[in-house]
Amino acid sequence: MTNINKNSIDRIERGVPLPSNRSGKTGWMHITRNMQIGDSVLCENIKELYLMKNAMYKLRYSTTFQQLENDKYRIWRTK
Repeated sequence: MTNINKNSIDRIERGVPLPSNRSGKTGWMHITRNMQIGDSVLCENIKELYLMKNAMYKLRYSTTFQQLENDKYRIWRTK
């Protein structure tokens, strides 16, 4: 049986919003499923671009992307 330190209970916090899960597999698929033709997503780096592109490929969406300033990318769902 595990001993619970009763002093640690005061560390519980409520109302703190969950972070966006864009980095996980389900996060990218969730974003992609909610996209309509013509919608776009700003990717902060090339890794995010490839993750987004892969998620769109798995859903058989057509895409196009453009490199922006500061090594950012924008990807569109085209079909």
